[in-house]
Amino acid sequence: MVIRIKKIQMKKIVLIIIIIIGSCTAMLSQDSTKQLVFEYSNAIYGTGAIGGLWGTFNLNYERQVRTTKINLFKSVGVRFGSGYWATWGSTGPHVILTPVFLSGTGKHHFESSIGGTLLYDQSSYEIGVSNAEYFGEQIPSRTQYMIFAPAGTLGYRFQKPDGKFIFRTGAGFPDIVYISFGASF
Repeated sequence: MVIRIKKIQMKKIVLIIIIIIGSCTAMLSQDSTKQLVFEYSNAIYGTGAIGGLWGTFNLNYERQVRTTKINLFKSVGVRFGSGYWATWGSTGPHVILTPVFLSGTGKHHFESSIGGTLLYDQSSYEIGVSNAEYFGEQIPSRTQYMIFAPAGTLGYRFQKPDGKFIFRTGAGFPDIVYISFGASF
């Protein structure tokens, strides 16, 4: 499901996402005795992904916000990523914002996330500008080439509770089948 949006609608969507994630982190931070699953609560990792004719590369920052008492997920974090995507006929930058849920307390974790991504179809925009200039028409707006889509992952993460090395692999969108390497700090 891909939705083309206007500039005003995009501002509303981004505001809603920020409010939802802010509310989640505010609710989870009510307990003053929080004990994090990992010694280091910040992480940076690079992700490369491919699936059919689709590929992505992005850099991500993740912050572990809270350890939960829910048995299914031991940790909740927030991920922000930015990178580049390409498919058979289109390419462009994208940004990702998702909450991240981890299960497990050792070095092996199940990871899931669900949120949103904003894809900018830069190559199609450049073709649209070229066509408009050639035919003497009005230059199209960049917002016509921005696409908001759901983002999410299901995967495996290797990260020791006191370690800095991170390895991730799994499947999702916009990273169809992905692999990541990074470090926590």
